[in-house]
Amino acid sequence: MRHRTIARATVALGAAAGLALTAGVGLAQAQSLPGFFHGTVSWYRNGDTVVIKDTKADGWAFGVWVSEDNDPDPDHIRKCITSGVGREKACSFDFREGVPVRIRAYGHKKNGESTPVVWGAYTVKA
Repeated sequence: MRHRTIARATVALGAAAGLALTAGVGLAQAQSLPGFFHGTVSWYRNGDTVVIKDTKADGWAFGVWVSEDNDPDPDHIRKCITSGVGREKACSFDFREGVPVRIRAYGHKKNGESTPVVWGAYTVKA
């Protein structure tokens, strides 16, 4: 009887470790995107998630506009924004699988009075 209990515990621990490794794999698939100014952008294809970070103490908020690359409709643009040096934010979206997704980083004054300034763009696959 005691042998079965130990065997079950071993199987349960193995399954839990497998789940932990599987969960870590999704996080490991981040694609750090080059070419952005005043912040960093990472793309997680699994979950269509973008993680942004404001890296400059300059009075500007850092954000991204995310949309399907060939979609001209401004109503389909999704936004993710963070403000304050060192602040990070994750935003998840739902795009059709395999379509090109355009990510454009932008900045604007925290008081909202300035016109947005584009700080880089990159295209990824959903």
